[in-house]
Amino acid sequence: MLALAGDAPAIRLPDAEHATITKLQSQNKVARSQMTATQLLQDDIDMLRKHTNAPETSIEKLKDMNKQKYGITCH
Repeated sequence: MLALAGDAPAIRLPDAEHATITKLQSQNKVARSQMTATQLLQDDIDMLRKHTNAPETSIEKLKDMNKQKYGITCH
């Protein structure tokens, strides 16, 4: 399910998958602090694909929402 987190595009995940993504983001905090917005989005999309059961259709919709809201695109 897609949603807005505050006012940012987001994807709803089961608690365990959300915890996994949060842990990965925290472990990579230094590198992520030096990434551009496009690189951050790509990093998050890559994590969603690799570490969750999020359907590709939902991931594509999330990417579209980011493109519409921020003009950010990724692969």
